[in-house]
Amino acid sequence: MPSTLDALTDRLDETTVRILGDPITVTRDGGSPISIMAFVDHGERVRDYGFTTVVEGDRAVAIRKADLAEIDRFAIVHLAQIGLDCVPREIRDDESGRWHLVALKRKPG
Repeated sequence: MPSTLDALTDRLDETTVRILGDPITVTRDGGSPISIMAFVDHGERVRDYGFTTVVEGDRAVAIRKADLAEIDRFAIVHLAQIGLDCVPREIRDDESGRWHLVALKRKPG
């Protein structure tokens, strides 16, 4: 029985994130913690202020919509590997519509 490309892509995404992903816990406002696997990007960028240069950490996470249907700016995203709690700075979908792409900032307090 032939499979559709969409079905194959969904299975590939699920397998890839399960094997290569990073453990995170998402707690939506007023909800219970949900532990899932996602792709975490611990990037760095150099910012030049003219008189000095600063290296800033820039974190983002890609979450399969099949694992977490909704996320909003009030959610707390715990990055288990580094023990850091973050909140979404920007939330958008990828081109396929299968992933939440979430830029993170450190949770205040």
